[in-house]
Amino acid sequence: MTKNWTVMNKLEESFSNITTVGFMLQELKEAIDSHRTSDVSDITHALNAYLPIYIANWDRSYEKAWEEVVGNQKECPHCDILSCADHLTDE
Repeated sequence: MTKNWTVMNKLEESFSNITTVGFMLQELKEAIDSHRTSDVSDITHALNAYLPIYIANWDRSYEKAWEEVVGNQKECPHCDILSCADHLTDE
């Protein structure tokens, strides 16, 4: 397994946590449709608590992936292309 694959897989795992939000939104809709006011309040509070955690996790994973995949590339002084195979080598 390469470092690129590892960080990109972690990024995908972080994003897939969005399914929890989808589930909670479905539950919220059902609670609203059924006039379960207490559940509406609970689910709304849960979503408000979960979203910042999800976003922080995604941001950390995105930063690591960006640093590993894009940040390690060198700009070729001859043609201004990142990781140019014609001019740059892994010396």
